[in-house]
Amino acid sequence: MRQYEDDAEFTGHADGKTDYLGTLPKPGEGTWVRFSPTGTNVLGENHAEVTFDHVITAVGSSSFVYEAFASDDLSAFPSMNKAYEKSAEPMRKKFGVPKQDLSKHGGESIFPKLAQALNILYTRLEERNVGILDDRMGEILQRSLKLAWKYGKDLGQEPGSDMAPERKRFIAVHQDEKGLEKFVKGLKDGRSIADAKGLAEHREALMAYIKAFINDIWAAGGE
Repeated sequence: MRQYEDDAEFTGHADGKTDYLGTLPKPGEGTWVRFSPTGTNVLGENHAEVTFDHVITAVGSSSFVYEAFASDDLSAFPSMNKAYEKSAEPMRKKFGVPKQDLSKHGGESIFPKLAQALNILYTRLEERNVGILDDRMGEILQRSLKLAWKYGKDLGQEPGSDMAPERKRFIAVHQDEKGLEKFVKGLKDGRSIADAKGLAEHREALMAYIKAFINDIWAAGGE
C-alpha cells in the first residue's frame, strides 16, 4: 500500500522527483517507507536483513552518507587509495556514486575502522583461532590487512625526521617484514583471511605489523 500526503506528493513520486519515500525491494518487498523530506534522517540497519542500499533504492536518494564509504581524502596515500577504490567499486556502483565523490558520501574515517578490525585479527592470531571466523568477518579482516599494508607502503615514501616515534616504528616494521609482502599480495579479493595459505607461517610477523599499525593510528589520532 502506498500512502501520500497530497496530490502533489503523489505526482512528484510518480515523476521520480521525490527522494524520501518509496516501496522496499526484497527482502522487505512491499513495505512502504517514508522519511522526512527535509533535515537529516538517521537510519539504523540490520546488515543481515534490510540494508541501507535497499532503502536508497526504494526512495531514490543521492544525498546520503554511509559508513561503508570512507570520509577521508586518501590522495596522500596513493597505493592505499587505489586499493580502497578497488574494494569499494561494487558498493560504489550499486549506489551510483562517482569515484571522485566517494569521500563526500563517507560516514566516517577509514583509519580507526582498520585499527578496530586488525585488533580483532591480532587477538585471533594471538589465540591461534583465526580458523573459526565466519566468512563475512574473515573477508573484512583480510580487506583491512591489505589496506593497512598499502598504507605502510605509502608512509615509507614520506621524507622527514619530525615523524612521531610510533610512525617511525611502523615504517621500520613495514620495511623489515619483507616476507609479508608476498603473503599479503597473494591474498585474494573477496576471500576470508582464515583461508589464507601461509597464515601460520607468518603469524608472528603479522602480529608485529598489526601492533605497529595500531600504535601509529592511535598516536596520529585516526589521521
